[in-house]
Amino acid sequence: MKDLIFFHIAKTSGTSIKSMIKRSESELKCFSVRHERAQFYKNHLGDRFDDFTKFTVVRNPYTRFRSGCRQIMLNPNRGPKHIDRVIMSSEMASKVLCRQSAFLSVDGEIAADKIFRFEEDVPAGVQEWLIEMGATGEMPHKREATSEAIELNEEMIEFVRGYYAADFEAFGYDPDDISVL
Repeated sequence: MKDLIFFHIAKTSGTSIKSMIKRSESELKCFSVRHERAQFYKNHLGDRFDDFTKFTVVRNPYTRFRSGCRQIMLNPNRGPKHIDRVIMSSEMASKVLCRQSAFLSVDGEIAADKIFRFEEDVPAGVQEWLIEMGATGEMPHKREATSEAIELNEEMIEFVRGYYAADFEAFGYDPDDISVL
């Protein structure tokens, strides 16, 4: 059994995944530092980086962006009144909603051995794979999103389309499919 590295991308159920692994009554070892990029692990592990099975969950850029907007709305210092300005800032994009492809990149290549899609594989597919890898138990749902839906205006849609162009391409999402919104 190989040890794991979980690349925990924000807004992709990472807290639930790490909870399942942590509560597992097995010998499975999984290393994950919240929201650290793949390059972080490569820098710290050096040649040992390739000895690990590396996995992650990616999410449709539109729904991930909208989930990040909900998170901002819950922050009393920012609030919905200025959400357009906050969301479009580079601080927001770099801290909470960085490009998934850049997050997973080491030397220009996606470093994950196993990539799950949030929409298709969470929780059942991830849980099944983790059990195959030696974990036990179930994947809990750790964080509930606010029930308020965020409407993305045309400017926000164009921002997502442009800013996350590499993610749409790398992970097979259609930038013209806004039906997910």
